[in-house]
Amino acid sequence: MVGFIVFILYFIFALPLIIKAYKLKTNTPPFHLVKREVFILVLGVIIVTIFLSSVNFITNLLWFKSVNYQNVFLRRIFVKITLFLIGFSISYLLYFVSFYVPKRHEELEVGERIINVSRFVVPLILAFFTGSATSAQFEQVLMFINRTPSNIFDPVFHRDVSFYLFTYPFLNGIVSTLLSIFVIAFLVEEIVYLMYIRPNFSKISRINLHATNLLSILAALILFSVSLKIYLSVYSLLFRKGGAVFGIGYTDFYVRIPIFRIIALLLFVAGLILIIYAIIPRFTARGPVFRILLISAIVVVVFYITVPNIFQALVVRPTELQREKSFLTYNINGTLQGFGLDKVNITEIKDLNPITKDLLSKNQTIVNNFRFWDWRALKDTYQQIQSIRLYYTFNDVDVDRYILNNELREVLVSARELDQGLLPETSKTWVNLHLKFTHGYGICMNTVNEFTQEGLPDLLVKDIPPISTVPELQVIRPEIYFGELTNDYIIVNTGTDEFDYPKGEENVYSKYKENRGIRLTPFNRFLYTISFNDINFIFSRYINSNSKLLYIRNIKDRVSKIAPYLKFDSDPYIVLGNNGKLYWVIDAYTVSNFYPYSEPVYVYNENVNYIRNSVKCVIDAYTGDVTFYIVDNSDPIAKTLSKAFPTLLHSFSEMPEFLKNHMRYPDDLMKIQGYVYLTYHMADPEVFYNKEDAWDIAKEKYYSQTQDVIPYFAIVKDSSGKYTFASLYAFTPLNKSNLVALMIADCSKDNFGKINLLRFPKDRLVYGPLQIEARIDQDSEISKVLTLWNQQGSEVIRGNLLVIPIDTSIIYFEPIYLQANTAKFPQIKKIVLSTQDKLVWGDTFEDSLNLLFGEVQNVPQTPQTQNIKELVDLAKTHFENYKKYVASGDYAKAGEELKAVEDLIQQIENLSKNP
Repeated sequence: MVGFIVFILYFIFALPLIIKAYKLKTNTPPFHLVKREVFILVLGVIIVTIFLSSVNFITNLLWFKSVNYQNVFLRRIFVKITLFLIGFSISYLLYFVSFYVPKRHEELEVGERIINVSRFVVPLILAFFTGSATSAQFEQVLMFINRTPSNIFDPVFHRDVSFYLFTYPFLNGIVSTLLSIFVIAFLVEEIVYLMYIRPNFSKISRINLHATNLLSILAALILFSVSLKIYLSVYSLLFRKGGAVFGIGYTDFYVRIPIFRIIALLLFVAGLILIIYAIIPRFTARGPVFRILLISAIVVVVFYITVPNIFQALVVRPTELQREKSFLTYNINGTLQGFGLDKVNITEIKDLNPITKDLLSKNQTIVNNFRFWDWRALKDTYQQIQSIRLYYTFNDVDVDRYILNNELREVLVSARELDQGLLPETSKTWVNLHLKFTHGYGICMNTVNEFTQEGLPDLLVKDIPPISTVPELQVIRPEIYFGELTNDYIIVNTGTDEFDYPKGEENVYSKYKENRGIRLTPFNRFLYTISFNDINFIFSRYINSNSKLLYIRNIKDRVSKIAPYLKFDSDPYIVLGNNGKLYWVIDAYTVSNFYPYSEPVYVYNENVNYIRNSVKCVIDAYTGDVTFYIVDNSDPIAKTLSKAFPTLLHSFSEMPEFLKNHMRYPDDLMKIQGYVYLTYHMADPEVFYNKEDAWDIAKEKYYSQTQDVIPYFAIVKDSSGKYTFASLYAFTPLNKSNLVALMIADCSKDNFGKINLLRFPKDRLVYGPLQIEARIDQDSEISKVLTLWNQQGSEVIRGNLLVIPIDTSIIYFEPIYLQANTAKFPQIKKIVLSTQDKLVWGDTFEDSLNLLFGEVQNVPQTPQTQNIKELVDLAKTHFENYKKYVASGDYAKAGEELKAVEDLIQQIENLSKNP
């Protein structure tokens, strides 16, 4: 739309100009003949730009007002405009002065006009870009103005960490902006001097005098700015790697910092000298200017680069550990603080006790929540049995917990969203896409450990309309207007009803029942016709005065637009409230790359060395209402944001209790912290220096591929012995597969975010996930059956291998799924259980448990007989059973029959050898 309007204006105004210029027969410059058309063309482009910018501003304001965050939007706009005007005014004044061009009488009239226009227009254009760059720093300015102390101090300069989080970026940005302004002004003046003034130096000596004075002053301002930049760079050493230390090391502290300060002082003095040269007439020759700049450059190169490197090579490196030891401690402590790992509670398990039946009985809450359903396999199963219609889909399956029948139960839950891309091509009309098919419907939920005899999930919430098998899970408002797949705008309360849900061969229709969205008045319809480049806003007869526009319905886009200062977790999850409504929860992070001595990790397309999950975002799936809650009051960035935008963040006490009971420790944060802790768990600087106890993320098999274990949720005991929902992450030693530690992050509302680390004994083997996978592969019975299943037109899926701590013991389990190659429809067929001493599998968890404790046999027993004929007949019977089970698709029982045939063949061979 923008390009179209600009093209039309260009065609209307520029075409006559081109024709006139073409018809011009004289050699006289056509400036005076076509200037009116040029003026009209430029004016038209300006008007179109202002008009489109106004449309963008008004539509944004309407949207922010519809979500009740207009104050946040207006405050942001006000600060950006203020910074633009400041940057524009200062830079324009300086550029205008630098573009000083005296009038020369020998110039032609047109030449004078061009010069006069250029003197006004060029600084204007440069100032516009400078102002825009300045306004882009609004977040740094707001954070600086509202900065909050942390009461944590760096060990070198003893400044509050808030100085580095807020003040240093602000000062560095201001100095960088001023430096760019002075450099541009200097270049402009130098170009003017070379092109206009210097050729006429012999005639206009006074003009040359003014030009060289101005060049000297601008050069001095550049040197002052560089001096401040270098002075501030002393603090930047805390955020860079030098030698063995991330942050300030021995060479930095004793050599580089003093040199920085000396260079900063020298440059400042050089700037003063240039000012003196500009003031005192006899020193106005340009030679000293370049000599001073050259000397300054040589000083910077020699002292900044050469001396520290020589000192590092000759003094520090031969005794690096001794000299860097205290700085390594600063590095370790700073990184742990930056990533919230400084308060990890470490529990050493000196003796790993065996799993007993009595131990499992005493921890029935943990056992009842063993997760046998892998979320990826369950997603495919949901799609097969609960999508209902082709246009419904399950984007993700999430792990959560609910109190059901007074018991803490871990569940898997997924939203049934409407994916408009799955509609038939003939049904993708504007009315269907924006007025009819507007929302998803309901959720599916099942416990993590229960499945039917057919290997399907035992659903707690299912079907359309939602049916619940327990009273605590009643879905009263199942419509999902805002979700992970709602990417298009919709219009509600129109002249046509919305499709609500299918019912048999018919459909049920409804109207949106909340007062949300933007009312489509004639003026608003005109605005959004331009904004969305969609003429249907004006011409559709279904839209009336009561119609409302809902857009930016994707929950990630929604929260990002309101709070771009936060980073958001990649895995939103849906919660069923005790009021029967559905809510999305997205974890939000405050991040920075200016935490002293903290080594960064590259995430969210930037280097981050400070991260906190301080904010939880809650989005109503029906109304789209967004609420941000602060859950960590110790985070100075979150507190500063709250001061900068008073209406943005709500206190944790305002969060509904049912939502507090569904907070999760986010996977993204667990992965980041786990990655950092692989190295930074080594608190001893000597061990850290030698990297002699480095860890790695544990590995597992999923399908047939080896991959890193991902964080997983489970019910465990906290340090007080209370059952809690937690996130777990398994570690192994570097280049080894045995389990060395489990990181456990509490998700309960009272201890949210507290991390406990279980460290296992180093003097004995504790199996890691990949070693259990290897034991599964090496089990002759399991290996044969899995091979058989994979050869019968089916695919074996090995789910997540989970390690669950129970007191001072650990147990391993892995579900085995089977799905046909023709369709993604996984069904649980086997449950693998393992301890340190024994590995078994069974059709159900109970079967596996009985096998684990030796109460039943793992395979069908063949009767012992000395009669070869009877053995042959029995083998034939088992083989016929094998073919019957293969034909019916029951590969588990087929494998058991095949194993029985192999045992009988072995008995026959033994009898043949010893008749």
